[in-house]
Amino acid sequence: MEYNYGMEPILNIDVAKILYDAVLNPTFLSAIWIFIIFVLGEAVAFLPMLVVLTAPLFFLQEAVTLTLLVEILFFVAIPVGLGVSIGSLWLYGLAHWGGKPAVERFGKYLHISWSDVEGAHKRLENKRYDALILLGLRIIPLVPTLPVSVAAGILRMNIWSYLIFTAMGMIIRVMLMVCVIAFGIGL
Repeated sequence: MEYNYGMEPILNIDVAKILYDAVLNPTFLSAIWIFIIFVLGEAVAFLPMLVVLTAPLFFLQEAVTLTLLVEILFFVAIPVGLGVSIGSLWLYGLAHWGGKPAVERFGKYLHISWSDVEGAHKRLENKRYDALILLGLRIIPLVPTLPVSVAAGILRMNIWSYLIFTAMGMIIRVMLMVCVIAFGIGL
């Protein structure tokens, strides 16, 4: 028998179970948990959360219905989009307000130099298309969110455009991944 010296866990959260239940049986409560998990996940960037999020679809026994897709949109994809937007604000802010000193100090960890920033800035000076480029990068599942957030901050993208297009792109990314996995495995 194992004795724990009266130290009971105060908060025992099984993230994998929450995400599994949230995808296969989405509810308002699971939407809140997904939002919190993605805010924290984006803030510490510890693992590819979208892979973890879509993995339960491989265990789905019945066909994917329009009702399930709508539930996933409202109770999974939208909380993910909002969570990533809010959770990545610290990276955006660090790059936006830190500028050159922040890039020179922390760039080695992100594999980016100030000359990379200047080169990207020259190519992306047309502000009209910056938001669409951000949207496109957020939609592509293989593009990590961290460098996109840093680039948007460095290029001084409007914060509201950043939040809106990040949320939209992540919502589309989740739904795209859900459809590819669900329909790709013949559900």
